[in-house]
Amino acid sequence: MNPRDKISILFNEAKKVKLQDLQKSLNEIIILQGFLIQKVYELKPKLREGEVYIETLITKLIFASKSVLRLSTPQDLEIYNSKDNIEIIDTPSIFILTRSIIETFLTLEYLFFDTVNDLEKDFRFKLWRVSGFMSRQAFADKVSETHLEKLKREEQLIEEIKKEIKSSAFYPTLKSNDLWKLDKFGLPRLKSWGNLLESSRLKSEMFQKIYSLYSNYAHSEYLAMMQLNEGNLNKGNLNNISNSETALLFTQMINSVTILLLKERFVELEEEYGTITDDLKVRIELWSGIATK
Repeated sequence: MNPRDKISILFNEAKKVKLQDLQKSLNEIIILQGFLIQKVYELKPKLREGEVYIETLITKLIFASKSVLRLSTPQDLEIYNSKDNIEIIDTPSIFILTRSIIETFLTLEYLFFDTVNDLEKDFRFKLWRVSGFMSRQAFADKVSETHLEKLKREEQLIEEIKKEIKSSAFYPTLKSNDLWKLDKFGLPRLKSWGNLLESSRLKSEMFQKIYSLYSNYAHSEYLAMMQLNEGNLNKGNLNNISNSETALLFTQMINSVTILLLKERFVELEEEYGTITDDLKVRIELWSGIATK
């Protein structure tokens, strides 16, 4: 592709600020993301311990992104005993899902795409894994006999993984509060979401504020309820449309960064990635570049 064509693509992408343009662009990127993760499954590259969850986490990312996309399309709000039909864009739900998308990416990066060495990645994965097993033990008195057997097997597995964690060179770095959490109910990650964002390849100044705002909606904080009370979810409301566009942009950036990290991790994807259009490649690189440090 010559420089003039690339400039033309970048110029056209810069003009895509309207909701419908963003919806079309995001959908193309989501479809590509699904295509690439399916190719990883088909090519069966050699995986390190736990890397099977790269596929699981990216699938979660794709589903949530698709839901954001659909929620950005006006929905009918029917009213009981009335013929009135109100069309809304459900931005509060879009915000909550976009927050989940950010957390899914941070989990992917923390466990599999961070620049730390493999031993530290193994340690992080074991902490994350054992915490999941420990959390599931809380349901032991509410499950069927079949699932109870599974929980009993996992109880033994918990002790085995804990032994592996304690023999790791990184175990002495845990603080006393971390050790208490690990023994009591698990320690899925060594950093808070805020700290993960700070140390992420994502631009913290760009993502921190939006993550904080969307968290207010996830937890039904007063700020979110105040904005809902003062706002308007009608499909034609300019502020509502603008909020939806912002969420779509952040979702598009996260998916673009993930695609390039996936391609970097699995060199087997290079040939498949080479088959996509120059237009799509430039857009992915553009949004990834905007999102990362």
